[in-house]
Parts: sequence; structure tokens; C-alpha cells
Amino acid sequence: MENKVVKFGGSSLADAAHFRQVASIIKADPARRFVVASAPGKRFSGDEKVTDMLYRCYEMVRNREDIDAIYDSIVARYTDIIEGLGLDFDISGELDYIKNAILHHSGRDFAASRGEYLNSLILAKYIGFDFVDAENVVFFKDDGSYDEEKTDREMKKTLAGLTHAVIPGFYGIMPNGTIKTFSRGGSDITGSIVAKAAEADLYENWTDVSGCLMADPRIVKDPLPIKAVTYRELRELSYMGASVLHEEAVFPVRSAGIPINIRNTNDPDAPGTMIVASATEYDTRHIITGIAGKKGFSVITIEKDLMNSEIGFGRKVLDVLEDNEISFEHLPSGIDTFPLSDSFSDFFSKSVIYPLFSHFTIADTEKEENLFAKDRPRRYITHRRFHSKLHTERKNMLTIICSLLVGAGVYCAFIPGGIQAEHPNWTAAAAVSTFLATQIVISLILRRITNRIQLRLQAIMQETQKQIQMKQNQFMRRPLGQDAMIRELEKEQFAGIDRLLEATKSFEPLFLWNLLLRKQVNTMRMMFLYQERKFDQVDALLPKCLLLDAQSVSMKLARMYVNGEDDKAVDKFYKSKSRRFKDADLVLVVSTYAWILVKRDRIDDAVKALSDAKIRAKDNPVIIKNWEMLVNGKPKHFSNSQIGDTWYALQLEKPKMPRMQQRYAYR
Repeated sequence: MENKVVKFGGSSLADAAHFRQVASIIKADPARRFVVASAPGKRFSGDEKVTDMLYRCYEMVRNREDIDAIYDSIVARYTDIIEGLGLDFDISGELDYIKNAILHHSGRDFAASRGEYLNSLILAKYIGFDFVDAENVVFFKDDGSYDEEKTDREMKKTLAGLTHAVIPGFYGIMPNGTIKTFSRGGSDITGSIVAKAAEADLYENWTDVSGCLMADPRIVKDPLPIKAVTYRELRELSYMGASVLHEEAVFPVRSAGIPINIRNTNDPDAPGTMIVASATEYDTRHIITGIAGKKGFSVITIEKDLMNSEIGFGRKVLDVLEDNEISFEHLPSGIDTFPLSDSFSDFFSKSVIYPLFSHFTIADTEKEENLFAKDRPRRYITHRRFHSKLHTERKNMLTIICSLLVGAGVYCAFIPGGIQAEHPNWTAAAAVSTFLATQIVISLILRRITNRIQLRLQAIMQETQKQIQMKQNQFMRRPLGQDAMIRELEKEQFAGIDRLLEATKSFEPLFLWNLLLRKQVNTMRMMFLYQERKFDQVDALLPKCLLLDAQSVSMKLARMYVNGEDDKAVDKFYKSKSRRFKDADLVLVVSTYAWILVKRDRIDDAVKALSDAKIRAKDNPVIIKNWEMLVNGKPKHFSNSQIGDTWYALQLEKPKMPRMQQRYAYR
């Protein structure tokens, strides 16, 4: 007898009408014996998924907010489904128990998992299948990783005694008896696990699209469906952004050789996409399986004559990445080129020594130097345009005074001849025009002067980078101990900072012409001094700085923590400054604040701060990972190391130093 496992997503089980459609699909094929169900999804645009509502309940309880209104909405969703199906089924006891458990801080994963649990109870009742709670058959280890061996054993034992069953997706149980969920979309993984344990002939994954498409329909109009795709191809497409199936759902069925069929609940007659171990037949018209894209990559291209004839060249490059604990994503190569692809943060945030003055650079590359000199690995260096954020504002003192004097002079010049009396409007217009023109001329002059100073600072910076690079090359030829090498590099770096600090004095004659320039220069000096760890001078300068960017705000937070300022002062400063940030800038600020809260044992406040920042930071992985560590009771695993040098530049933690490799020369 053929055996199929079917999984239905949230959009397929959003309301009573969809339940009826799902039931008809299951009953249409007797081989569909085991069903995995998701929580109710969106019924229409602007609707909210039940899982998201449960997450909100959990967060509101942590913030000591009332959840009655939102929980009543959850109750209404399930009540509507039951009444719409005409079922005589009372789940009020389950709903009351779940609410009480959430109110008593049962855990984030428990709250989130109840959407699948309740939906599966209703579906099992409606189609007359047995209900198997996932917490009895899906297991995790103490470290939170999936326990494949135990799950496979217990799942097989349970399913062997059943003809038909409904199993909730998305969650399982920890050794200590607490509920643990997979990542979002984890019901796909549960379906794959059930298919393997049931030794299914086919795993059908029903969703709201007719299989995988060759391109993103949001970018390409009416892309063609993919009839067949291999496990490996699907993994590649999923990783690069295709989101029909959770990328980890492939592993259990691939090891068992079970094909996956992506089907459309709203169009059950469509064949969908088959995911198989290998595809032997191809449509010659479509030699490309699919196209997907992912942002956030950077590429370093190394060029060297006769590279292809040099033995060990690739190993030398990869040694540099390994020493700095950097993985790479893609490694194409040509005869004389060797491109490396990885996330931008990995390439430019993991180094032996903090990059010099990274805050004052932007990534507009003017010149790229080779990664190798004299056939030895060396750190990749790019010269970037200096960007000090010293904007020549027109809100300045002497500029206004001079402009007023010139404007007043023009106005007064019309008085003796009676012109002012005869044409008062023209006289006023001439005076105002002269005032504005004078402001513009002076502002242009100031901008030229500040640009000249900035170019001088850039030249000092580039010269310092070259000196540091020379030192690094010297150490590659004659290795020192790691501590000695760092001391030498820092000595060179600090010497460059001192030259930069001296050069910033050129701005001082301009302070009277620009009200903001003094604070902007103080901010620059403060950051330079911070790198030198001259914290007494930093603390003295901070009240005189213009803290408008993420790095300077984070430095202020760090100093408040080190100086032992009270929680109220830290909270007030963070709230006043964090509102203006979003995306990557917000990540550094909120991560610094959360780190301080964790160190001060304010875990709930740290969770709230990270939770509030998740949407504004567009689900940044650093924020999400730290948030998950805290809500799962693992504050010791909280880490900002993935942020890279902008985090370590705050001097709150030291980076893990890469191992040193000594090279020996033989004669």
C-alpha cells in the first residue's frame, strides 16, 4: 500500500473554508495517512498569523501588559473555525490552560507552539484521524539541537500502531520537559521527519503556490513553474532566497530517498514541483532550474600573473581566511584571477587588529592593492575616500554677522538718494538677496577649506595604513610572538592617531564661522582618543560632542557602563538617542545597550529592547540570535561578536585572536 505524508501550511488552514478544502484533499487519496498541520495563517491581506499573535502575548506578559484583548482574538479565530465546520468540539479548557500558562511565563517557545497544537486537534477531530502530540515524538538535546536518533526511533514506534494520524508541526520537547520550536517555517521540517519515520513513498507539502517558480514573482512577471528540482538545487535556491520550503526540511527525506512534492491547496489538480535525489530527464527548453538572489555579499578579486601555474596559491589565500576565522561562500577562479565571495561583515570585521579609523571611511574604492606581495599572504587593503561627516552648515555665527552687515550696508546705501523711500520693496529685496548671496559665498569658501583639511587627514590615514601593512609583511617574514606583534602594530596605529589629532587643530580657526563645527571636530577627536584608550580625555570630551551616529552613541553608552552610571541615566540616554536609528546603525546601539543590561542582570529589559529593535533592524541575525538566547534562558551565550570591529572598538570585550602560523625557511 502506498504511503504518503502530507503537510499543510498556515495559509491552507487559515479558516473553516480552507479546512474543508484540506479535508477533501486528504480524503481524495487513501495513501495520505499522516498529516502535519501548521497554525492558522493570514486569511486576507492585513490579517495577522496566529503564531505572531501568540508571540505578542508572550512579549506583553513579559512587559506586564494586559493580554485579554489579543488573546480573545486568538480564541475567536479557533471558535470561528470550529463553528464554521459545524463541529461539536469544545477546546475552551485547552484555551484557558494555554492562557494561564502564558501568564505564568511558561516560555516563548511554548506560547508559539500552541497555534499548531490547537489547529491539529481541530483537524484531527474534523477528519476523524488520531491526534499525536509532537512533544511525544519530536526530541531535542540539552544544547537545543535536534535529536535525530531518538526522534526517529520514537516516531517510528508511535506511527507503527496507527493507520492515520495528525501531528502538529514546528515543535518538540527538550530533555527537561520544556517545549522547543524549530525556526520559523519549521512545520516543513516536522513533515520531513514524519515522512522519514513513516517510510513514506512521497512527502507532499501543500501551500498557497503551485510549486517552485523559476524566479521571484515580485521581480519577474509570471515566472514559469519548476517541474522537477534536485535536493541539492533546492538547497541552493532556498539559501539564496527562494522561500517555498524551509531549507532544513530537505535533510531527513534526502537521507531516506523520499521525494517531496510541492502542491497548491487552492489548485489541487496542479502537479506542482517534484523534489528528487537526481533528475535524469530535462526539458531542453529550460536548461536553467531557477534563479534566486541574495543581498549582502562582497567580493575580493585577487589578480596575479601566471597564477594558474603557481602551486599552493589557493591554499595560501584560504589560510588567511582560516587564520581570521572567516568562511567563504563562493570560490570561482580564472587563469589569473581568484575571486572570494562572503558577507561584507565577515570580510571587513574579523582582523588581527582593529581596522584603522573605520568609522571615518566609506566603501567607495579608489584603488585596490593585491592581496599578496612577494608571494606572501597579506591583509587586503582598500583606499577609501575620507568621510568625516563634517558638514559645513550654514547655521554659523560669523557668516550670519557678515551677511547681515553686507545686507545692511546695501540697504543703507539706498537711503541718501531717496531710493529707499521711493522703492522700499526693491530696497528690501536687494538687501535680502545680498544677505543670502554673502552667506552662500562664505559657505563655499568654508567648504573648500574644510575639504582641504579632510584631504590632509585622509593622506595621514592612508600613510598610517601603509606603515601598518609594512609591519605586517615584516612579521610574516620574521614572526614575533602574538602579543609583541600586537604591541608593535598598536604603536604604529597610535602614532598615526596622534598625527591626526594634531592635524585637526587646523579646523579651530573655523569654529567661529560654524556653530556645529566645534562639536563635530570634538566628536572626531573623541573617537581617535577612544582608539588610543585615553579614556580620561574621552570622558572629558563626550559632553562637548555631537552624538548623532551609531558609533559615537555606542561609545557614550560604553563609557556610562564603565564609569558605573546608574540604570536610570543609561536608560534615558539610550531612549533619547536610539529613536533616530534603524537597520545596521540600530544594531550596534541596541546590541551595546542589551549587553549592558545583561551584564547588570536586567535580562527582561534586554529582551524587551531586542524585541522592540527586531522589526526596525529588519530581523538582523545578531539581534535575533541574542534575543533567542535570552528568552530561552541562556544569557551566558549572549554575544555581539558577529557585529565585528565596530563592537570591539568599544573596548568592552576583546576579540578572539586567530592562531599564529610561523613559517620556517630552509636553506
